[in-house]
Amino acid sequence: MNIIIIGGGSSGYIIAEYFMREGHNVTVVEQDKKLVEIIRERLDVNVVHGQGADMAVLQEAGISQAELFLALTDGDEVNIIACTLAKYAGVPRKIARLNYSMKIGKATAVALRELGVDEIIDREQILRQEIVAKLSYPGATDIKHFMDDLYTVGVFSFDRHSPYYGLKLKDIPLPFPHVTLGYTKISRFLPYDENVEINEFVYVYVGCETKYLELLHQALFPKVKPIRSAMIYRSGYRTVRATVRLAKALQNIGCRRITLVADQPDEAARLSSISPFPVIFGDPSTPLFTQQENLNKVDAFLALSANYERNLFACAVAYQIGVRYTISLVRYPEHVTFISTVPLTSFLNPALITANMIMRYHKIDTIISRTILSYGQAECVEFMVAADGPLAAKKIGAAPFKKSHFIAVRRGQEFVPITSNLIFRPYDRVLLLLKDAEKDLLQRII
Repeated sequence: MNIIIIGGGSSGYIIAEYFMREGHNVTVVEQDKKLVEIIRERLDVNVVHGQGADMAVLQEAGISQAELFLALTDGDEVNIIACTLAKYAGVPRKIARLNYSMKIGKATAVALRELGVDEIIDREQILRQEIVAKLSYPGATDIKHFMDDLYTVGVFSFDRHSPYYGLKLKDIPLPFPHVTLGYTKISRFLPYDENVEINEFVYVYVGCETKYLELLHQALFPKVKPIRSAMIYRSGYRTVRATVRLAKALQNIGCRRITLVADQPDEAARLSSISPFPVIFGDPSTPLFTQQENLNKVDAFLALSANYERNLFACAVAYQIGVRYTISLVRYPEHVTFISTVPLTSFLNPALITANMIMRYHKIDTIISRTILSYGQAECVEFMVAADGPLAAKKIGAAPFKKSHFIAVRRGQEFVPITSNLIFRPYDRVLLLLKDAEKDLLQRII
């Protein structure tokens, strides 16, 4: 497939690498010369230096042969115009990421489709949904749903107050069907080992039917109380209304006391003018702020500013003074090493979130969805067994994977036990966990 990606930043780079590995013909359009050089050096893709909303640049990129068009720059206007140009060039499928500028309702979505945007990735809505999901289950750093939301994979971490702290993975009692998939330690994904000691730097991956998710959370965190107060640190003129919408979404899940923080006086003034929530002006990464604003009395601290380093330090400060749940917005891969040293913090990476959304939109053969875990070191793949495929009517041992790679198999509305005697049937839904080095094996079963 011929694919054009507008924007070679974090999201564009991850998606370009993903489609490159799938064997597609990828062209990236980027106006930053430094990013152009980085992409040319690291990826086997075509790179065009120029502005994505310029038809001459798009023609140089091969717009007339493109089958999939992804507009992923930080500028909403550029992404929309680029999709409009792609529409007139005859590209059959066009996806745009929208970052901050509008609340996308049905009427707006219809208007954007008229302009050429077939699929919309609403950055703020996705971030809001991710945050609400995390705070609905305190202790879970990530929650991902599969198989029509009937199966869930959760990532969990444990602090010193956990009854399981210092014990081993095998000591956690879970009295219902589940699969412990593996764990992350120092930003490295590793397969399940029952003798691993539980501490604040170990993130455990557990899969179960969604109907057991509440029981799973209660079993892992019997003493954890719901989030009732939160402080949201956000910066950027264009994020003001999105910040208020996030605060209202947290209200809907029972968070009663919410405070907004801005580190620029004009942003604080604008927030105050439209927000029903109290607004504070200050820098939450400083000890003085934590003392003056009683940060230690909130249940959750969300650092979502455009200053990613400050987000991480603010979360580290919040954790040190006793805030039990923190979420940091991060951007660059080099943050991952530091992330592994900040316990009990959940992280949001807009680039990975965007990549996961596009991977769900783009289905290859019988693959239903692909979801990146552990900063690209592992991936959950959901696929359907084809009637004429290599797995139909075959035992699980015929697959090029170990039995431990299989998370769940759904047959109709029922989940089938994963045993050595399992025989796949056509149209079975299968969920796999693959490490980065194992992804190439996927081509042998679809």
